[in-house]
Amino acid sequence: MVRRALLLSLLVAACGQAGTDAMIDARRDGPVDADDGDGGDGDGGDPFACVPVIGDLQAAPELVAIRSGSPDGVELTDGAVVPMMAPPQGGIILLVGVRAKNVDGCALQLTAALRDPGTNQVIAIESRPAQLRLGGGGWGVPVEAQFFSMANLAVCPAAAATRDVFDQPWRLELTIDDRGRAATTAVTIAPSCADVSPMWDCPCQCAADYQPGTCNAPPGGG
Repeated sequence: MVRRALLLSLLVAACGQAGTDAMIDARRDGPVDADDGDGGDGDGGDPFACVPVIGDLQAAPELVAIRSGSPDGVELTDGAVVPMMAPPQGGIILLVGVRAKNVDGCALQLTAALRDPGTNQVIAIESRPAQLRLGGGGWGVPVEAQFFSMANLAVCPAAAATRDVFDQPWRLELTIDDRGRAATTAVTIAPSCADVSPMWDCPCQCAADYQPGTCNAPPGGG
């Protein structure tokens, strides 16, 4: 009796593992849509967790540039004005990222760079792991449209900039690497100091003639 129970237990465990492996293979080999009837995350669990299969992993990755400002991010097009922000660690950053399809949303590396479109000089670059959940239209969006899965691109002060960073056109390049499957999108944007407080600090740090130690007080000392 004990021997039969042990054999039955081993058989059930083996079948369960085979079923799990088959399910994983099926999910990686086939497309997943946001409207698959399981609550939006593809696994029937946390809708804000990363999703390993977004779209069709046999197809080329697709990207859309976004910035923070909404749960799924705000899409960026050429000429977009992009608010900058002052993070707790200091300096001035752009909080940017991507929506993506045909990727593993749990295994991405995101790289963001800001270039001078006239000289092609890179004035800021950052790379970090990024995770995507399912958003609208079947697109993968950052699991948190804030600091965690979006590039914190430190654009000011910028030693390589030969002109003011704010209110000027710059080329934003966003690249994802899905374990060797890479894709890039680019858009021309105009970083803005309008929403940064205190109001004098951003134009000071983002000026072409920035000098260290000169942006701690309002102009004129008032």
